[in-house]
Amino acid sequence: DNVNNASDRAVVRWRPDIEDRTFASQAATLYTTYHLIQIVIHRPSIRVPRSRLPHMPFPLPHSPSSQKALAISLNSARAGAYILDVQTRRGMTNILNVIHVSFFCAGVLLIHLWDLVRQFSSQRSMEGRAFISQEISSVMDEIGDVMARLEEVSPKWELAREML
Repeated sequence: DNVNNASDRAVVRWRPDIEDRTFASQAATLYTTYHLIQIVIHRPSIRVPRSRLPHMPFPLPHSPSSQKALAISLNSARAGAYILDVQTRRGMTNILNVIHVSFFCAGVLLIHLWDLVRQFSSQRSMEGRAFISQEISSVMDEIGDVMARLEEVSPKWELAREML
């Protein structure tokens, strides 16, 4: 009976304001690992549309399954990057997790950036181009933040230096 009672079990939840630094680092590791697994699971379904083919006037759009996989991966990349950003400022102790999650988050954000650039080139309206341009700028900032995490640990970790 007690096994099924949620109040009797310890539940790990990451929050930006956890006071115990060790527990906060452990919770951040669990949550970023969850987001990393989401990316790894959905990555094979992401298809990056190619540029225009000679016989087609516009690039091919994403398939519905690819759009869903990219959306899930993008949400996980953004969530993981946010957790790393907060936690590294507070003293994240699992540096290997920071390196791996940063690398995968940057990869998903780059795929999204390439897709936005493709959309921008095929967009005809000025309003659409302005919106996409703002999104490109936002994604570039997010990529910069993730790269900053790698730069912070690179002096001591060769793996992080190689990823930069």
